[in-house]
Amino acid sequence: MAQTTVASGSDKAQTTATVTDMIDFTGTHEVEENCAEAGGPLSLNACSKNPGHPQFIPVDEFSEDHVRSVIHKDEHWPVELVTDLVRCCQNLVVRINAPFVSKDRPDGYPFARYRGTRTDKVGSGFVSHSVEALAKPCGCWECKQEKPDAKENKDKWYSIIDFKVETARHVVFDDAEASQCEVVFFDNQPSGTGRFTLAGGWQVDKNHTKNDYCVLYRTTHLVDQGKRLLNFYKTYEDLRFRDHRETNLSRSPRIPAAVISHPHGRMKYITLGHIDALHGTGEEKDRRLLYTVPTCPGSSGGMVLRLDYWNSIWSQAKPHCSARPKLGNQGFSVVPSGDFAQPMPALYKKPVDRL
Repeated sequence: MAQTTVASGSDKAQTTATVTDMIDFTGTHEVEENCAEAGGPLSLNACSKNPGHPQFIPVDEFSEDHVRSVIHKDEHWPVELVTDLVRCCQNLVVRINAPFVSKDRPDGYPFARYRGTRTDKVGSGFVSHSVEALAKPCGCWECKQEKPDAKENKDKWYSIIDFKVETARHVVFDDAEASQCEVVFFDNQPSGTGRFTLAGGWQVDKNHTKNDYCVLYRTTHLVDQGKRLLNFYKTYEDLRFRDHRETNLSRSPRIPAAVISHPHGRMKYITLGHIDALHGTGEEKDRRLLYTVPTCPGSSGGMVLRLDYWNSIWSQAKPHCSARPKLGNQGFSVVPSGDFAQPMPALYKKPVDRL
């Protein structure tokens, strides 16, 4: 692959490296490139990777039986709690319509051949931060567009909600792409009932090419929709920070895992499988996460969850980066080594019914 000068890590620190060094894809990205119609249920016949999509579970149908299907028969998990955690996390997963391709995508990078043009590419992401605040004047994108100089905007206090959405960097590369994104929340129903979209006004909070992540940032004072999402985020934090009596639930070498995404740009689905390996040595330890969980184009940036660590489940949530189709449904994600700076003890004492 040709050598190109690109950003190493965050764009704030520029170094020269090969695109191969920076991306390190072990397969192919899973952005849906030709999403003419978003939302609605998956087609049963239009996919060569997972024909019929039998392993893709609509989020509203996800149940304890699905969790039991990936647990070793000799292990006793708090199945109800794990089911609640997955259901809670699915509310934070979004579809990202990212039509513009930045002129700054380097040679050899996904979609570089479309630089400066518009496409129908769609991926996934998930809310990694949400907080409510007061602002005067309102600084949200809608107010800046519609009434930047209006007297009521200057004199009135607005309740605004900040969002951060994490995805893969090959889904959204930089500010030029982020500013034209449409982020769709709560697209869980075949009819699209209950979903809402925040279009325009997105900015890049931080990104990293080698670790293939991009965090988007936006504010809004669409209070009803924003508070709905904020409540789900607070529910997640409540579940996360409980005083759990167990840390590591799994004794099996194959760790249960879930991917929550918008395959083919359709409504939201959950797929289940196992983590196969954590690769890396030295400073790179645990940076390469391989898992056998069904994914499809459109799953790039979706939430990858290992299900054995409850009280650190959020630090284990990473965006789906790529797939290795020759190995079936093996996927690939990047886990920065700092996320494992404090290794979890391998505890397994007794079954826990409910916290």
